[in-house]
Amino acid sequence: VPALVASHYQALRADKKPVDVIENEPLFLPSEVDDDALQACEVGLADIENSLRDGQLRDSLDKMRVQLHIKTRLVNFKARNVRHQGANTRANKKLLDNAAKISGLAEKYRAARKAKVALVGNGDWELEWRQLLPGDIRCMHDDDPTTSRSTSEGRRKISWIWLAAGDRKHGGEAAQLPGMDNGTFIFVFRPTITDCSAVDSPTH
Repeated sequence: VPALVASHYQALRADKKPVDVIENEPLFLPSEVDDDALQACEVGLADIENSLRDGQLRDSLDKMRVQLHIKTRLVNFKARNVRHQGANTRANKKLLDNAAKISGLAEKYRAARKAKVALVGNGDWELEWRQLLPGDIRCMHDDDPTTSRSTSEGRRKISWIWLAAGDRKHGGEAAQLPGMDNGTFIFVFRPTITDCSAVDSPTH
C-alpha cells in the first residue's frame, strides 16, 4: 500500500506545484483510485471507508437538521424582537454564520455520497441517502420551493431530510411510523437544540 500511494503521489505531483495547505493533500482513499489500484490494497479497506462514509453522511445530515432548527429560532427571534440598524446588523451576521454552516454540511454530505457511489455503485442504499438538492435544504415548516404557491399546514410537503433519513439502523432526527401513509409522521426532537437566548440581545 505505501508503494501504491507513493507511485500515485509522484504521478499526481509530476506537473503540479507542492500543496501549501495540508488539508488539500490527497489521501488516495479506495474511492479515489481505480479498480486495478484497489486490487493492490489491503483487503477490506473499501469496506472500512464505506462504513466511514455512512457515518459521515449520518453526521452531516444530523448536524444540518440542528442548524436548520437554529435558523428557525434565529428568524423568529429577529422578527419578534430585533429593531434598529445595529441590532439588525448583528442578527443578520448570526444568520449568515448559520447559512455558512448549513452550506458546509451540505457539501460534506454530497462529498460523502459521491465517494460512496464510487465505492459501491448505485443501489438500495440511495433510498436512505438520497441526492441532496438545494431545494431539499429547508426548515421543517418551509414550503416546497418547487410548488407555485404556499400550502396549508396540513398539506405542506416536508423535505426528505426530516423523514427518517439515517434512521434505518442508528436512529435520527425523525422517524415514520410503520404502516402509516406518506402524509403522516411522528417527529422526535432532541432537547439540545440551541435556544434563542444564545443570540445576542439587541440594544434599543
